[in-house]
Amino acid sequence: MTSNRDLSRHMDEELRLLNEILAALKENNRMLSAHNSVVSSIDDRVRKIGVNTSNMR
Repeated sequence: MTSNRDLSRHMDEELRLLNEILAALKENNRMLSAHNSVVSSIDDRVRKIGVNTSNMR
């Protein structure tokens, strides 16, 4: 009976750790998406500046 309890505790701990890993991965993915959005916005602005200055020539 003790080995079943130990196994159950071990599995619960593994599940808890896997959930923590999943939460960290989701947060990293959210931050990466936000970063990519900002970079894309900056790229668009730089492109527009390039177009505007080329029209000035």
